[in-house]
Amino acid sequence: MEKLPLPEEQRLWHSIQHKADERAFRMLFEHYYRYLQVTAYRYLADDNRAKDMVQDAYAELWTRRKSLVIKEAPSAYLRQMVVNRCLNLIKRNQLMENRSQEELENGISSNPIPDREMESKEGVARLQAAINSLPPRCRTIFVLSRFENLSHKEISKKLEISTKTIENQITRALKKLSNSLKAFSTWLL
Repeated sequence: MEKLPLPEEQRLWHSIQHKADERAFRMLFEHYYRYLQVTAYRYLADDNRAKDMVQDAYAELWTRRKSLVIKEAPSAYLRQMVVNRCLNLIKRNQLMENRSQEELENGISSNPIPDREMESKEGVARLQAAINSLPPRCRTIFVLSRFENLSHKEISKKLEISTKTIENQITRALKKLSNSLKAFSTWLL
């Protein structure tokens, strides 16, 4: 990716900030999108999340354009926004994962499960093992949805990812858990 000359970036930013110039914004978006996506991917190793981080950074840039003071190149500012978002997400996910693991280790008795079979020690152990086998992001989203009763919108805001990503991850979790638990999966649906 070849960077735009600094005066060109500053001209685009001036048009975006003072004239709400969507054409200038689109030019900035198209020129740096791939570069920012690759940057985010290096931190997250997840293409969908990387795309979400970049799109969210651009959305924030547009929303806050009138109040932002960008002293360096807009591309450098955007890159730093993306990196900060990635680091925040990683930190949040680690905290959520630790919290989820602690909850699973302590049992999930605070969340009543209607099926009598699931209340048995064997059922709880199977459920815990199945949830633990989910990929970290999928597990975090599933726990937030099913055990903390957060809506997709609330999870989206908390993890800074799209609601579509959340829907996909919950669907993925339900399929994996259903396959793992077969006889115990009816309460998940």
